Amino acid sequence: MTAYIEIANLGRLAQDTVHDLRARGGHIPITRLGQPTGAYLVVAKPDAPMSLLEAITEAVGLLDAFDDTRPDEMTPLFTLHAYNELTIVLRDLLNALGAP
Repeated sequence: MTAYIEIANLGRLAQDTVHDLRARGGHIPITRLGQPTGAYLVVAKPDAPMSLLEAITEAVGLLDAFDDTRPDEMTPLFTLHAYNELTIVLRDLLNALGAP
């Protein structure tokens, strides 16, 4: 079973932490009701920064996927997921451009 964490549901500090972990790799202990479960969310370190062409291709692909979405498929869950995907693509583009 695959579980997902929607970044938009996290507070700003947690969002920044996940962003930092995506950049350098790491793991986050998972708790349930404040108690350790012994499980970890592993965030893999990317092999190499994305090139500008790769970032552009990723962004174009995401926008094409949105173009193929019917209005009746644009549920609140779709909107939340789309926001997260756009955030990731924009960060990848900015990183490829060398933004701080």
